[in-house]
Amino acid sequence: MTKDQKNEILYRSSIVETDVATVYIIRSQFNLVETHGQRSLYYARLYEGTEEKKTNLLCGAFLTFYNLRNSEGNCADALPFAEEAYNCVAVTYNPVHPKVQDAASALIECLTRKGDLCKAELFAQMTLDSLRDLKNGLDQQSEAVAKGSYARLYEGTEEKKTDLLCGALDTFYNLRLSEGNCADALIFAEESYNCVAVTYNPVHPKVQNAASALIECLTRKGDLCKAELFAQMTLDSLKDLKNGIDQQSEEVAKGYYNLAKVISTQRTDMVKAEKLLRESLRIRLIINNNDHFLGSSISLLASILIVQGKLDSETKELLEQSLAIDIKNYGPDGSSTAISYINFGQFYRELAKVQQKNATSKEYLHLSEVKIKEALRIYTKIYGPDDPLTLEFLSELSNTRRIIKDNF
Repeated sequence: MTKDQKNEILYRSSIVETDVATVYIIRSQFNLVETHGQRSLYYARLYEGTEEKKTNLLCGAFLTFYNLRNSEGNCADALPFAEEAYNCVAVTYNPVHPKVQDAASALIECLTRKGDLCKAELFAQMTLDSLRDLKNGLDQQSEAVAKGSYARLYEGTEEKKTDLLCGALDTFYNLRLSEGNCADALIFAEESYNCVAVTYNPVHPKVQNAASALIECLTRKGDLCKAELFAQMTLDSLKDLKNGIDQQSEEVAKGYYNLAKVISTQRTDMVKAEKLLRESLRIRLIINNNDHFLGSSISLLASILIVQGKLDSETKELLEQSLAIDIKNYGPDGSSTAISYINFGQFYRELAKVQQKNATSKEYLHLSEVKIKEALRIYTKIYGPDDPLTLEFLSELSNTRRIIKDNF
């Protein structure tokens, strides 16, 4: 076998492995991605053809792992792959080449999700400066310069153009959301959804992801009626058998979860919210391929049960499972870990209320104080003492301490 033939086999093999891994990511079958991603990277490193082709193979493999870790909610591990992908293409291509811009967008998004907003802004500014540099020959009146993206300039297939536009809009959505600017984030979420809804089937993964972002943004903004309407419409599409979606899939589980979350936020029909959440959890337990999604369902179900006054062993077990999953995935200082601690604190406080004023009640209040203090410590470390979320936790702690003072 000649060197050229060997390189051709390695090139095609790396591309096939990347494509297979991508399909599994879209299907949320994350446990099947790792092996194909490793093979893709292995073949890419062995390839000894043109520098450009080798760069494309390496970048594709790195972005596969970036997308996998991101889908798992593991931003810390996603970041090194985003950095590797960017460094890879930045050496080979012009700073304003689409591959460099795509890698830059992924890196900015990852930094934003991780909460490293200063670095994200610095990198975004550097990217925009490259686009505005006249030496790079880019039309300064273009949307590419206005938004730091080539998406609007692209004149290829409708599907590729949609993906580029959606990616650019999602970057700005995540940035504005991380800044706490829900009003501006909503504009980008709506644009992103409208963009993919025109091109793809209503139950396509890209449409579902855009729908989830829009529902989350509407919920955070406080437009709960609209969020519930949109979440119900999305779930109805997923449950419509004509659309051919596996009713035991992550897509359907997510649809149930999103609607339950909106309803529970409104605190209207908590019985319905519980029923929806149990269905989401049932499906995710069957799939059992993503701790992040499973943990989200468990945590929300525990919160719904607490609000309904269901303070039995099931609720406690759910809280313990949720906390264990969050510590495993995000570490002892993760924001999701803090949420699990606050839920536990509220559980013990409510449990104390139904007891007589005795030693048991006092012990529950003490446990509540300990859990909420830990949640407050984490949020203070992540967001600072003056952040609205930190102040909410401080209020929870003050509430528990006031009950202890008034009764004991």
